[in-house]
Amino acid sequence: MSEEEQRAWVEAARQGDERAFAQIFNHYHVHFFHLVCHLLGDADEAEDVVQQTFIKAFRSLQHMRDPGSLDSWLRRILYTTTMDVLRSRKRRRELPLDDKWRQRQARAFSPERDALLQEQVQRVQEALRQMPPRYRAYIILRELEGLTYEEIAETLGKPITTVRVALFRARERLREILRQLGEEDIP
Repeated sequence: MSEEEQRAWVEAARQGDERAFAQIFNHYHVHFFHLVCHLLGDADEAEDVVQQTFIKAFRSLQHMRDPGSLDSWLRRILYTTTMDVLRSRKRRRELPLDDKWRQRQARAFSPERDALLQEQVQRVQEALRQMPPRYRAYIILRELEGLTYEEIAETLGKPITTVRVALFRARERLREILRQLGEEDIP
């Protein structure tokens, strides 16, 4: 895309033309996704980073100094967002989902309790896989990562009321899926 096209798209988007911003998104989305996927090694997380990048770009489009430098401006936002994710990974010890679940649920282990817990972990993992990714993110951020509502709102760029409603719906959906899987007693 030429610098002139970049300028035209940015100026149109600044004037409220949603199709222009959609053109920007469509032009960069796939490439950015593959780039971030390689950096993070997780497709869901990469998609979240790309979405966050474009949300940030949309919100600050009016403050962009040189509309002809759209490419480098977007890459800078993408890089910063990706690095934020990588830094947050470093701050917390990464554990597989089943280990996190064990840590939250385990008190005193016996072979019977361990086998029961392993079954529950598998059912919860299956239920999470069946959930829409948006709801899965809310559950994982709150219940497994232990983030506050405020931290989730900041991470996802959503108002806190949206976080509260989405988390309520996500928990309801998780309970529904667990019931379908025959698991009623998981907290």
